[in-house]
This record gives sequence, C-alpha cells and structure tokens, in this order.
Amino acid sequence: MEINRDQYLATVYFEDFYRNRQNYGLNKLEKDKDLIIGKELFKCWDHKKRGRISVREFSENLISFGLSMSKNQVMDMLKVLLYKKAHCDDSDNGDSGIEEIEMKEFIRIFERD
Repeated sequence: MEINRDQYLATVYFEDFYRNRQNYGLNKLEKDKDLIIGKELFKCWDHKKRGRISVREFSENLISFGLSMSKNQVMDMLKVLLYKKAHCDDSDNGDSGIEEIEMKEFIRIFERD
C-alpha cells in the first residue's frame, strides 16, 4: 500500500502525538494541536472524503502503526469511546453494530481533560 506525502506527514504527527500522550501538564495550545493532528489524520484516512471511515479501515491503520494488535482490540476501544452508539445499535448476536466512525467520534481519541 503506497501512501502520499500528506498521509506520511499525518503518520509522523500521529506518532509524535502518541509519544507525548502521557504528558499531563498540557496547556490549551497543546490540546488544540492534538485535535488538529487528529483531524488531519482522519482526513488522510478518509480517502473518499465522505466524513466517515469504516471500522475495517480504521483497524487496519491502527494495526499497521503498531497501536493495536487485532480488530477485536480496536472494537473494544470503540465500544468504550462510542458507548451510546454501540449500545443503541446492539444486535442479538453480540455485534457492536459500529461499522463506521465519523470525524467527531474519531477526535475523541485525541481529547484530553
């Protein structure tokens, strides 16, 4: 899978964000920077520019960055982040019902208190 320059830069920014994630002494500007990085990364992963990405594509990207081990691990994270959506869409077979995530949902990964 080839990536373009924007995708590469988003990857570098994301890795930088991830390394600095444990720093709790962030000020407002640093928090805003994290959200901007998240938005840029989402735009790179949203190839069709639909404003949402599939959970499959999201999982593949996280696994390729080494940030997740499996699709199940990604689904567990999404169930926590998207608690209301996961429980509203629950089906009888135990599937979470989450098939796509939108930018506003994706950005929650980058939010800090």
